[in-house]
Amino acid sequence: MHVLVVRGKTAFFRNWKALQSFYESRKVAIEECLSHIAETNNVAQLVGDTFTRHYELYKALWNSGVRGSVIVCGSLKYPCRSLQFLAAALGGPALAGIIRRMLKESALNGFPDLTCLKAISQDKKEDITKTLLPFSSFKPASKSKKVLTEKLIIPEGTEFHIRFVEVKATDHLQSNQTLWLNYLRSQIDAGVLRVKAKWISDSTE
Repeated sequence: MHVLVVRGKTAFFRNWKALQSFYESRKVAIEECLSHIAETNNVAQLVGDTFTRHYELYKALWNSGVRGSVIVCGSLKYPCRSLQFLAAALGGPALAGIIRRMLKESALNGFPDLTCLKAISQDKKEDITKTLLPFSSFKPASKSKKVLTEKLIIPEGTEFHIRFVEVKATDHLQSNQTLWLNYLRSQIDAGVLRVKAKWISDSTE
């Protein structure tokens, strides 16, 4: 089950084809929301304020058994500050573009496996990622309201870096994975990580 919230109205979908139809029928309202995301000067603050404003709605959806994606503002299994960190690293235009592609083309499948994030302080040029996100990155947090709704405080001049990574061993990229990588590479760092399996014997000999 997936959920889309546009201007306070909630719609439920059991597949992405239905979500695409929803986009076409409400294109004007959705595009206004996406334009707002793309044009805002502080997309992290926008995401944080929106998350806080709709917290009770999302909590009700989560408690009712909805375990799919809550488009635009994220799922309650991820803390607000994690979503703000992601938004800050992407920037408004890229975030709006990714959401638009998911809605218009029902393109959820094929999105890269990993999202790598880093934050660098402007003054000391130090990695402050763990300072901003003291918990385990995007690992689902506890369900306490304090943890979920605590907002991200971003030091002035912080540099954000993001890279999307598709992990592959011996298999090849699927067509939907290639399409996503090509789209992301046009504006964001994205690539393929090739890994090799290493078998370790349990034998004590």
